[in-house]
Amino acid sequence: MSNIVDFAGFTKNDIEPNKVLDGAPRTLETVMVAGWDENGELYVASNTSNCPELLWLMRVCEKHLIEVAE
Repeated sequence: MSNIVDFAGFTKNDIEPNKVLDGAPRTLETVMVAGWDENGELYVASNTSNCPELLWLMRVCEKHLIEVAE
């Protein structure tokens, strides 16, 4: 038995991809997964076909990442 608890907050350290996916809230209404596979190929998937909404989600994420990187 392990007494190690995964950190649930924001961190600048790398986390295993499956831990990130497993930790996602199950209450999300719009989801987009993007990343590089082991061959360096881009992988993108979403539960919605609403491209403008996905672009808006990416822009909001971009703004958030810029703000937390400062």
